[in-house]
Amino acid sequence: MIFTLFPCVCFDWIFGQLLGFKRFYTKSLDEFLQDMVVSKANRLINKLGLEKLEKPEKYDDGKGNDFDFHRIITHYAYENSKNHQAKMSNYVALYGFLRTLSLIFNFLAIYFFIRVFFFLEFNLNNGIILFLLSGISYLSFMAFMKFYRRYTLEGLMIIVIDNEI
Repeated sequence: MIFTLFPCVCFDWIFGQLLGFKRFYTKSLDEFLQDMVVSKANRLINKLGLEKLEKPEKYDDGKGNDFDFHRIITHYAYENSKNHQAKMSNYVALYGFLRTLSLIFNFLAIYFFIRVFFFLEFNLNNGIILFLLSGISYLSFMAFMKFYRRYTLEGLMIIVIDNEI
């Protein structure tokens, strides 16, 4: 997997880790909001009938974090918030498009690198093209992560403001 995504991983290591670009798409929520999300998520799961499961203690003390609770939250938020459905659908379309763009430019960078390595000579122009393809892949990845974060945050915030939970 690392070889397949190498151009994007390489740029993420250089720009994301060393130069701090990662902060543009990995901001954490403040402590109050985190507590509200956890509280409302637990209430939602109880509202949906967790106590009726065969072994509800399986989810006590944070053990529920090992499961895909976000899918439940997202579906609930989408179904119960008609005002936010268009916004959530736009986020899904945008992050899906940008994820695809990132993968396409990543594959183009790998293809061009292999082509230069075996068939062409490595010169400044080919180096610039390889750098641009890798850079566009990473830029698309950063934008994908930004919209994926917004989509996730939208679903969580809908749960937090829901009066029925």
